[in-house]
Amino acid sequence: MAFELDERFILAVEQKLGAPLPYSYRRAMMTNNGGRVLAFDDVWDLHPILNTSDRRRLKRSCNDILRETEFMSDWPSWPEGAIAIASNGGADRLVLLRVNRWFEPTIYVWLHDRGELVAVADVFSDLAAGKTSDGPRTPPGYVLVHGRGGRSRRRVTWEALYKLEESIRHRRRVFGAVPADNAFGPGPAR
Repeated sequence: MAFELDERFILAVEQKLGAPLPYSYRRAMMTNNGGRVLAFDDVWDLHPILNTSDRRRLKRSCNDILRETEFMSDWPSWPEGAIAIASNGGADRLVLLRVNRWFEPTIYVWLHDRGELVAVADVFSDLAAGKTSDGPRTPPGYVLVHGRGGRSRRRVTWEALYKLEESIRHRRRVFGAVPADNAFGPGPAR
């Protein structure tokens, strides 16, 4: 379960980084410090921002963005000025890139095997813009679900997230390699 985060902890991280974090990312972390997102056809666990307000929150946020970034900085081809904000359970990471004196708002996937960066959202808040229904298709790389509870109105049960993951696995099996213009398989004939 993720907790709300006081802004003083974000300011402390920004001071250590020497640059401000993007506004939409800051707001999301203050509402729900952690959680899960689905981007680039994968489930990503968001790294929290270190919260030392009590033992329970410290324990749940010790894998913070600074620690995860420090760990990843030893990897070959890790991008200069990148900060890791999420992991897919493997070595790939969602990252923010530092440009001059601040972190730009664009969210990238860093693919460890190719050392490549792929933009998946213009701002962090775009990651919560997708739909979980069979309604309008979400653009490739965008998130379908954000958060895993807390006080957010976008509350998602583990069952719903599991069904979503199963749906993606099924589409990968049925459609094989997905065309670049449609991340979720062939659409209606045009």
